[in-house]
Amino acid sequence: MKTFERNIFIAFVCSAATLVVLIVFGIHVSTVRVAGDWRIRVASQQLSLMEELQRRLLEAESAQRGYAITGQGVFSDEYATAGNQVLKLLKKFQDTRFDLPDQADGAAQVVALGHARLAAMEELVAVRLRSGADAAREFVAEGRGRNLTHRIQALMLAFKASQTGVIDEINQGNASLSRQLQWLIVGFAAFNVLLMTASFFLVRREWRRGGQVVRQLQAATEEISLLNNLASSLQSCRGIAEAKDLLQHFMERLFPGQSGALYVAQSARGVLEAKAAWGDTREWEALMETTDCWALRRGQMHDFSAGGSNLPCQHVRSPEGGYVCVPMMAEGEVLGLLHLRDLAHPGEGAAAGHEELRDHAERLATQIGPAIASLTLREQLHQHSIRDGLTGLFNRRYLEETVGREILRARRSQVNVAVIMVDVDHFKQFNDTHGHQAGDAVLQAFATYLQESIRGDDIACRYGGEEFTIILPGTTPDGALERAEQLRRGTAELRLRLRGESLPSITASFGVAFFPQDGDTWNDLLRAADAALYRAKYEGRNRVVVASTVNDDAALPPAASDDVG
Repeated sequence: MKTFERNIFIAFVCSAATLVVLIVFGIHVSTVRVAGDWRIRVASQQLSLMEELQRRLLEAESAQRGYAITGQGVFSDEYATAGNQVLKLLKKFQDTRFDLPDQADGAAQVVALGHARLAAMEELVAVRLRSGADAAREFVAEGRGRNLTHRIQALMLAFKASQTGVIDEINQGNASLSRQLQWLIVGFAAFNVLLMTASFFLVRREWRRGGQVVRQLQAATEEISLLNNLASSLQSCRGIAEAKDLLQHFMERLFPGQSGALYVAQSARGVLEAKAAWGDTREWEALMETTDCWALRRGQMHDFSAGGSNLPCQHVRSPEGGYVCVPMMAEGEVLGLLHLRDLAHPGEGAAAGHEELRDHAERLATQIGPAIASLTLREQLHQHSIRDGLTGLFNRRYLEETVGREILRARRSQVNVAVIMVDVDHFKQFNDTHGHQAGDAVLQAFATYLQESIRGDDIACRYGGEEFTIILPGTTPDGALERAEQLRRGTAELRLRLRGESLPSITASFGVAFFPQDGDTWNDLLRAADAALYRAKYEGRNRVVVASTVNDDAALPPAASDDVG
């Protein structure tokens, strides 16, 4: 019997050792992914800075062209404001630290060319002021400003390609680590299968000495197999939502006769949600805070039994009969909680059954903890890649990846798709008057209003700066126009506050285009909606303009012409 116990102990030690390796590697993968996520955020911020610099340069060029053509002071003032913004962005871009030498060299060239382009614009303004419009046109015809702009745009494209390469490299590294983790899990499962086979022969040899031992080992073998299958299956899931049915199925098999719930930490700090529940679900809350559970407070298993000394948790409505809470944590952060109540061992067998329940719960939490961490991190990385950090709306990258699919569906189903381009009126003036924090508060409030006002199938994105894009699949032109008018009126009624103080109300201009009437491709639709938005701005802002009412460039003011470089 001693030899049998020693062999079982060796098998357990080997299984525990491989499990420790799996957990350590899982924690390593989580750490590397968090670091990669931070690098992705930095790269995205640098890309946003580059896009902002490009936009401000275009604003400055537009203003100086307007002044060169008309000589009006309003264009001169706009040019001065945009030029100051460009200088600030060039200084910020010059002070930015880049990971790669070619990025730093490209940034330095962009800064130098940016100053040169500003100098060329200053010279054009001086020529217009000194010698008139004809001399300004001759100066423009030389093409020096246009050449500088083309060089800046080429450098910016190269910079964007480099930063995109960095992000792709990080994503590929994360994918490689995930594959390694999956292979490690497969190896762990295979090793445990070998251990289970060896255990089976040991149990069969000892069967005549004790049938109870055989039954216990068979149960342990089945549990290990289920745990391995569960961990491997979780790695194939694409998110926590997809894993819900899988967890429900395995929990009912792992804990027959018991009731319980598996909580997973949400993005909001300190909040957990029951993602899988079985048995009598009336005994606990679907949502809870970390402070509601003693296991999460102490970072260790909490065992509550009738007559024991431990206090009941607040998330349990009726603690009579006893239960077990096992926390799942990594690097001090709460990943989830396993809550189990024993309903299968009443009466005299309650103590032994409760002890068995403790052991099962602890093994399960240890086994699925890394998988839950991996799924949670995967969802977070996905959200960071498609969401705008300030407003929480989808970003331009997600829009460009999605809109083609929506147009293809509309073409197949022969239905309309409406594209609405929205721009917050006088946002730059609002930002300059009330500060960047107030401007951010405006963008956040407007984004929240958009999110609450659209349907589930609609797509609201922050296109850039104070400009937003709304995609309305399957919407008739009349319905889309009515929706745009509702959004316009609702925007003017928003109540804006910052640090307890009221901010002035805002308005927005809307340009609406329809597929396939105004364009058969995304670029055509975007161009049509943007032209309608420009017309709305020109006609006085705070209005909705449909692309079909904008005939051609001849209807636009002289400053909108692109003939002057």
